[in-house]
Amino acid sequence: MHKALPQVIEGLACVAAATAQPERALRLAEASAALRETLGVARQPEDAELLVRHIGPLEARLEADAVEQAKTEGRAMSVNDAIGYALASEIEEVAAPASHFPSLT
Repeated sequence: MHKALPQVIEGLACVAAATAQPERALRLAEASAALRETLGVARQPEDAELLVRHIGPLEARLEADAVEQAKTEGRAMSVNDAIGYALASEIEEVAAPASHFPSLT
């Protein structure tokens, strides 16, 4: 597993915060924190500043229960779950079934 993964997930947490997805942002930030602990990777000061700027204000906007729930869910994510969640879209898109594409063979 690459040691830059927590930083990538934190970046996506900041994107979620900037696009009015506070619970998602908190989940991703906590998943990243847990991953940093697992990998023994320290957060760079500039990354910490970004999190404080983007994630910090979310806690003041949400009810305490919602904050705690999002953080708990983020910490509980496996690495694969965190990656999948970070890459997933909040907008459910209907993918065309494979049968709708012509065969290449």
